[in-house]
Amino acid sequence: MRVRRFFLIFASMFPLLLSSCSKIEVHVHDRHLFSYPLVKSYAEKQGPVTLVLIDYHHDILPLAPGNDVLASYSWVGRLLQEKLVSSVLWISGRNLELPNRDARMAWLCRSLSHTDPETEAFFKSKVVLCDWPEFCRMEIPENSVVTVDLDVCTKNPGPDPDVFVEEIAEWISSFKPELLTICLSAAYQNDSEDAWRWLSSFADGFTAESTWFLECGDFGEAPESLEETAAWNLWRENPDIFSCSACAFYPGGALWANAPLEARNALFKKKIRAGNGEAGLVIESWAEEGRAETEKAANGKMPLYVKMASESLSASWRGEKFPSPEISVDFQNEKSLGVAVRFHSPWSDKGCLAFYGGLREEDIPAAISYCAEQASKDPRYGEMQSGVVEGLFANVCLFGAWKKMDNPTDFLPGYHSILIEETLSGNRTLLQSAIALERNYDRETFLSHLSSKAGLGSDGWKSQNLVFYKSPTVTAYKSLSD
Repeated sequence: MRVRRFFLIFASMFPLLLSSCSKIEVHVHDRHLFSYPLVKSYAEKQGPVTLVLIDYHHDILPLAPGNDVLASYSWVGRLLQEKLVSSVLWISGRNLELPNRDARMAWLCRSLSHTDPETEAFFKSKVVLCDWPEFCRMEIPENSVVTVDLDVCTKNPGPDPDVFVEEIAEWISSFKPELLTICLSAAYQNDSEDAWRWLSSFADGFTAESTWFLECGDFGEAPESLEETAAWNLWRENPDIFSCSACAFYPGGALWANAPLEARNALFKKKIRAGNGEAGLVIESWAEEGRAETEKAANGKMPLYVKMASESLSASWRGEKFPSPEISVDFQNEKSLGVAVRFHSPWSDKGCLAFYGGLREEDIPAAISYCAEQASKDPRYGEMQSGVVEGLFANVCLFGAWKKMDNPTDFLPGYHSILIEETLSGNRTLLQSAIALERNYDRETFLSHLSSKAGLGSDGWKSQNLVFYKSPTVTAYKSLSD
């Protein structure tokens, strides 16, 4: 199981992190599961702790005997079972009126109902549910560990979730726990722009002296629960509503690789370090050569570009023709730009065409119009039916300069687009990063689809007769029926 495999590798690093400095340690990650080894390691050194759980979910589902596969919905329960957490102060929202409070407690009781009466009574005795004003009046034990899941801002968060985030950051800065974990909880965010803003706001508002770490899941993570699976299906059916993060807000490496500039800057100000290997690659990508130039070319223009693709498609159906722009620079030139236009449903492609490079910024509009016209009659998929747009989306990818890769796996799926060049024939084949984002591909799956597209078979990417290039990519979506 992917989560289990990653967790074993990841957990071995935590004792080193927790002994590395005397400041408050702040650990940011995309799944709450990754808080478990941190809290466990801390409690094994310091003794049982009170866990301040600021989280919409209680994460207390007990594991059945013999079941050692943890998940984000059960990690707190395991710590209670291991006697490493002595009590849980569960803040499930800013203001919990009586109906909400009763519903949250009923939810916890349902989660415990499959256990024996003794286990159920044990867990209930360890959990105190409170809202934020009530919590702030409590005397909190000094040995408390604090963990925040930003999904607490998505469900009945109070009148202003942005203010709630500021209040949380201010209180934790004043309390100064030795260990703080923060989870973006990607699967449960209703709006990616809100989620990134809350993370940035928390980082900016956290004033205590601290050392920050990022831990991220693998690329191509599997869903942990039916609830998460449902969220992923929603994103797949409505990719344009998650355009801030390119599309599906999957947990794992692709989420962090595509973090918006505001969030990256907020974390850079904290001098954030890598807490695991994938996080190290992600942080390197934030300062990657060519990224700033690509994002500068895309800044504020991607909504216009994807709208232009949609309008050009409609114009082509009315008989308008669009000329191909001139290729003016080499595709590896640092000033080179490329663009791809793709039309697709949530489950299948309908047509695509790309200029992988050689364009100047002023060439992009003409290239988009030409690509939109040609994509509508892509021979691989059959000509799109004129005027039929229900359930279809336009996707535009903007490529920066292409850089030769050290090896075939030297890239981040969902952030880098990949180009392969066959040394014997000179043929080149491109697969854009948006494919990995939408379909949650890991590296090998992405490479298999790329080499299959090139006619080399699913294992063709392992050939010695290929040169690989990667490009930082910005992508955007628009529903054609809008």
